[in-house]
Amino acid sequence: MVKFIVNNKSLIAQKEIDDILLDINGLKFAEIWIEGHEKGKLCVLMNNTRVFFMYLKSDESSYLIFDENESEDYNEDFLLSNGQIDEYPKNMTVDREVANDIIRCYYLSGKRYDNINWVEG
Repeated sequence: MVKFIVNNKSLIAQKEIDDILLDINGLKFAEIWIEGHEKGKLCVLMNNTRVFFMYLKSDESSYLIFDENESEDYNEDFLLSNGQIDEYPKNMTVDREVANDIIRCYYLSGKRYDNINWVEG
């Protein structure tokens, strides 16, 4: 069973993916973990405008999004569920509009979204 954990709280597993996306899109900041597809996990950090993704294929390999059209000189702040603020270069994030496709793909298939550039982390 696929499990959504948003800011340390599990969402109801029976919800449809579109209902889950509606719930999380209303949040200004979120730390989301999607688990339940073999050994893989998807970490999602959201702020007001951008989203950072880390796909953990196993304990030994991880993949991050890389957007060559965005600046690496500008950083985005993300509030974690424990109150810590993490900072990532803008070129390792995507617009929130793109995030739903990435989340939906992983939730339904357990695979990375192919229409974006992933690099080993």
